[in-house]
Amino acid sequence: ADALTGVLLLPPSPAGFRGPALRLDERFGDPVVIARWTGPGARAFSLSAWDAERSGPPLDPDVAGVEIRGIAGRMSPARGELEWVEGGVAYRLSGPTVALTELAGIAETMEPVR
Repeated sequence: ADALTGVLLLPPSPAGFRGPALRLDERFGDPVVIARWTGPGARAFSLSAWDAERSGPPLDPDVAGVEIRGIAGRMSPARGELEWVEGGVAYRLSGPTVALTELAGIAETMEPVR
C-alpha cells in the first residue's frame, strides 16, 4: 500500500476464499500492488492497483461501460475483468473462474488498507 500515492482499497476475503497473497510489481516502471485470493478448486481472483488519474485504453475490443462503486468503469466479459479509477488509484479486478457479477459484489466491499 505504501508504494501507491493514493489509498489502496482491498476487499475482505469472501466466504470460501483464503486471505490474499500480496506482491509488489512494476508497470511501465511504476509500482503495482497485486493481491490474489484462492478458493476451492480453480476459483481464484486478483486485484491489481496502480497510481492513475484516468483509465488507459481498453485491452479488449468488446469492453462495456459499467458503474463500479458508484464510479464509471468498464468490464470485459472475455477477459473476466472489471476496471475503474478511484481516489487516484486504478483498479483491475479479474477472475476468469469467478462471475463478473460476483466480482462486482466483491468490489463493493472494498475498504481502505491504511
